[in-house]
Amino acid sequence: MKKFEVDSFLEPKLLGDAFLAVQAEEIFDFEDKEKKVGYSFFINIQDPKSEFYYSSFAVKIKTLTPSLKIEELSKGPKPVTFKNFSMGQYKGRLWFSADDIIAK
Repeated sequence: MKKFEVDSFLEPKLLGDAFLAVQAEEIFDFEDKEKKVGYSFFINIQDPKSEFYYSSFAVKIKTLTPSLKIEELSKGPKPVTFKNFSMGQYKGRLWFSADDIIAK
């Protein structure tokens, strides 16, 4: 496997384009624990061309009404795609977000 520096990893295309949503949870506001601000979906990379094949990560979805509902995952993992997927790093930690998650 190739060795990557954190900044060289910040290209979404390196992850491939085949993802599987396996689990999700609601995200609440840091100060107002009652206010839902989005969802976090746990994703498994399923693209064999990706250097990160089978790696898992969480993607924050920035909508209260994602196209893929959490309930749909109770029937098992779902192949997905993202709307406006982005990634970055803060203090050496990677973050992933998208405007929406869509079942394929």
